[in-house]
This record gives sequence, structure tokens and C-alpha cells, in this order.
Amino acid sequence: MNCQKIYRVVFFFLGIILCIPHPFLTAGELNETPYFTEEPLFRQNGNHYHRIPTILVTNEGTVIAACNARWDSADDFSHTTLVIRRRESGKDWEPVKTIGGDEKTPCTIGSCVYDKNTQQIFIFGGSSVFLSEDDGQSFHSEKMVISPHLQSGKIPGTHGSAPGITLKHGSHAGRLLLPARFSLHPETPELQRGPFENFCKFLREENWNCALYSDDHGKTWKTSTSVQQGTGEGTLAELPDGQIYYNSRAYFNDGKRRIAYSQNGGETFENFGEARGLLEPTLGCNAGLLAVETKEGENWLFYTGPQDSQKRINFSIMVSNDQGKSWTTVKNLTSDIFAAYSALAWSETEQKIVMLYETNKFNTQNTYGDIVYAEFNIAWVKQQLTERSSETPNK
Repeated sequence: MNCQKIYRVVFFFLGIILCIPHPFLTAGELNETPYFTEEPLFRQNGNHYHRIPTILVTNEGTVIAACNARWDSADDFSHTTLVIRRRESGKDWEPVKTIGGDEKTPCTIGSCVYDKNTQQIFIFGGSSVFLSEDDGQSFHSEKMVISPHLQSGKIPGTHGSAPGITLKHGSHAGRLLLPARFSLHPETPELQRGPFENFCKFLREENWNCALYSDDHGKTWKTSTSVQQGTGEGTLAELPDGQIYYNSRAYFNDGKRRIAYSQNGGETFENFGEARGLLEPTLGCNAGLLAVETKEGENWLFYTGPQDSQKRINFSIMVSNDQGKSWTTVKNLTSDIFAAYSALAWSETEQKIVMLYETNKFNTQNTYGDIVYAEFNIAWVKQQLTERSSETPNK
């Protein structure tokens, strides 16, 4: 038999083998190639910097990425406007668009949430909410109606807080839930730039995280009880059993994030503790948190943030398999390169995770300035975990 005939026989039998379903993989997994991609999305432009990212994905697969454009500097008290970029499924990113604030009127960004039932987009800025009813093509502003925190009488805000969620399980299914925060006194430039210990004392003693929830599709919002004192810029997720898991930035300079749980859809929180396997830099940092339920019925809980007890470096994607009590590294994306705030969302239509994070890996001239967009699928996560497991020596 000559070589040409041998090749034909080999390829014939290979074709038969490849058509036989694998006994351990679903059809979706057979066709899924692991991938991770990233690109700078909001770039520094002259004296314009970008900070505080948030992100959501609509039922149509449209990604809405939002952040603050800070004029003249990246400082917290610089003049700020609220900007977005939009990308429909399968298309290119649209240009940067300002939806809140202008040259004279500032607008600081807060959380965002997508109502999966009404298909409305909410992006919070200052005391207003920017609402879209056409898949993010246009926005109009409305005043938020918020009931105050019962114990303190304060009206919470969502600045620096992670994206909110539409609850899926139990008697509160359909509820909109946002991480939020309040302070007994406002944070001022003088306080932030003054003696470090005085600023730390203010953050530890006068700040709390909480949640805002709405049962009327965002028309009015109620405030939950608070989580631990000395927390800010929180994240939350709904676990498969319907519990709400709250993961908070903490201001105790002990390298630990605080966690809490709710059994009633985010109205009250209990079971306070510390997250095992997560590190916090000095004075903590905003983070990303995302619960994912795939079409195959798999449940995942992801976290993103700097993994260092002092600096905003070693930005990592983490995963938990015990409802957020402990965490394992999926991938360190920056090593000793600066990276800070982040936000996560899940695309149901494309079965992928989308992420924004602050880093200077593409722009080393400035600490802050660029916000990077990344996306990856569950197959890539599994691949990374398998590779890390194979690298771990047997004991």
C-alpha cells in the first residue's frame, strides 16, 4: 500500500473517531476553545484620566462599560464626568460618550445594574440615576428615591461599589440589589491629604457598607442593615442557594477583606467574617465579584483585585468553590505592575465573562490613566486551574 492510500485510511478512521461524542464532555464544551483577550478601552488623553470602572451586559449581549473621566489629574477630587463605551454583540466598540456631567458640572460614577426583566439599564452617578430603555443607545437622568439607613439616618451612595444584580432565586426573585456605602461625615480633600493616621481613623470608625434594594424595578430603593464597621466599596453576589454574599474592602490595614451573608435578599446581613485566601493592599481596594451559572448548570464565584498586603500589584482572577469563604488563584495578570479597581459581568448570550480593570501595563508613564477591557470563557478558567494544579508538587 502506497503512502497516499495509507493517509486516506488514517484520515477516514480519524473522521469516525472525531464524530463520536466524548463520554465526559458536553457538546458545548467540545466546541469551546479556551480564550482570554484584553485591550485598553479608556485611554489617557492629555490631562484626561479614567478611573472607577463598572460594567454590565444586556440580554441582547450588548456590553456597557462605564467609568469616570477625570480632568487635569487622576485625583479623587478632580473635576469628573461620567462616560461610557458600548459594544453590540459581534460589533466594534462605539466611541466614548459622556452621559453625566460637563465642563461646569461634575458627576461621579457609582454602581450600575441591569434589570433582566424590564431590560432597563441603570448607571448611578452622584444622587442621580442614568436610565436607558433602548439597550444603552440613549440615557436620561432621574433622581434616585432612597429610604435612609435606619440606624444612622444616612442616605447611602454607590461610588466605587461593584455592579448590582437582578436576583434569580426564591421569594425575592426579580429584586434589584446594589452594594452601597455611607459615612457619618463626608470625606474631604483636607482629611484625605492630612495626617495618615487621622485618615485611617476616619475610614475605620465612620464608614460602613450596606445594600440598596428595589422591588419596583428601580423606581424606589430601600437601604439594608450595614455590614462591618470600617468597610467601603463593597461587592455582592447571589449564591446558588439564594444567599447573598457580601465581600467588602476594609480599612484596617491588616491585609484582610470582610465578608457577610444575607438570608433575605439583602435586607439584613449577618455571619460577619474575613475572607480566606484574599489579600488587601494598604487601606484596601475596590474589587470585582461575579456569580456565574452556565447553560450546562455549572456554578462559579469569581473575584478580581490586587493580591498584595501593601501595594496595588499582582492583580489576579480568583475563584471560590465554598461560597466565598476561601479562594484559589486562576491567573495573575500583572505581577509587580500596578493595577487597582475592577468590575465583572457575565454574558448569558455568549457564555463569557467580561471585565474592566485599572492598570498601567499598557501605559507606564502614569500610575492611573488607562482602563483595560478583558474577556474570557469558562474553558480558559478550567485550563488555567488544570495548569496550576499540575505545577503544584505532590506532598
